[in-house]
Amino acid sequence: MRGGTAWDDVTIAPLCTDSEHRVWSAQARERNTLVGTITDQGRFDARWTFDEPISAMTWNASGDTAFAVAAESGTIYSMTAQSSTMRRFASMPKGAGRLCGLAFDDEGGLWTALQEGWSVIRFSQEDNLDRIVSLPVAAPTGLAFAKLRGEPALRSTSRPTVTCSRSNP
Repeated sequence: MRGGTAWDDVTIAPLCTDSEHRVWSAQARERNTLVGTITDQGRFDARWTFDEPISAMTWNASGDTAFAVAAESGTIYSMTAQSSTMRRFASMPKGAGRLCGLAFDDEGGLWTALQEGWSVIRFSQEDNLDRIVSLPVAAPTGLAFAKLRGEPALRSTSRPTVTCSRSNP
């Protein structure tokens, strides 16, 4: 990147903010993905290096642990703010659907959508898969929680891409 800031770099994709309002982003490289913050000066400051693309990230309520989705491998990673190492938090088989998005509920459960898996899943604070919610849509793409009439609501879907081809008789 020359002359601009990290905000101008097309290889950098914002993922989330933390409790201190820092913007965490992923920078795609040829062989890996760097995840870090965009500083007040507009520089990208890498914290973690992954061997695959990272498509979603969130922080827990206390702000000491981050979670990131690597959709291609079906992996959710966890990272602590004090360390440059990552650990595999969970893995989903490809047949279950493609991991897409991350969000915490008010009880501290971590949710992710399973695109083409017709569902969203929840991991408890004890790191156990404790809930699978079937959805009437094939491609949930992300999720967020909002209190509506006292109940959590989560919504986000994508339509499948349809390719049309014309044959000449």
